[in-house]
Amino acid sequence: MAREISKEKKKILGPMIRLERQRLRLTRKQIITDGQDGQICSATILYRLEKGRVIQESDVYFNLFHPKCRII
Repeated sequence: MAREISKEKKKILGPMIRLERQRLRLTRKQIITDGQDGQICSATILYRLEKGRVIQESDVYFNLFHPKCRII
């Protein structure tokens, strides 16, 4: 079953991710690393997402908020 997030929610989630990343004092590189030496997304995608630009892949949003990630 595909998980989807509406565009309106994505516009809100991106800046929220940025605020939480800054609160935790994480770099962009730290937040996009999934803990298994893989990347959730590129630094460019994260930058766009944090600026409120909607990216198509909802999985990126889910993965950034996943319990194994630093932001929950």
